[in-house]
Amino acid sequence: MARVAVIGEPLRIHGYGLPDAILCPATDQAEAVLAWRTLPDDIDLAVLTPTAARWLASEIARRPGVLPVLLAEASPAEPGVLAEPGLLGEPCLPPTDPDLLTQPLLPPDLGELP
Repeated sequence: MARVAVIGEPLRIHGYGLPDAILCPATDQAEAVLAWRTLPDDIDLAVLTPTAARWLASEIARRPGVLPVLLAEASPAEPGVLAEPGLLGEPCLPPTDPDLLTQPLLPPDLGELP
């Protein structure tokens, strides 16, 4: 079974304590590099905070069997306040009036097929 490691600043990664996930808090580049280099061999996916990804830029290629996944940048919103859609870089649709939404196209009538 694939295992996951999460590397980055302690406050950013504390919510990723999934079963069998390894949390690797790092407050500076040296800690991030040490965490990356000492990951167990059965780690297939590493979730990285943006800061940890910058710290590990030169290290990531040395472990081609580990897929790095980048977390979104921290929201500029205050704690407890939800950010507006799009501030974290996630794709979102522009707001629209529901009455103006186009209806899906129907496939052409091909009659009876042989």
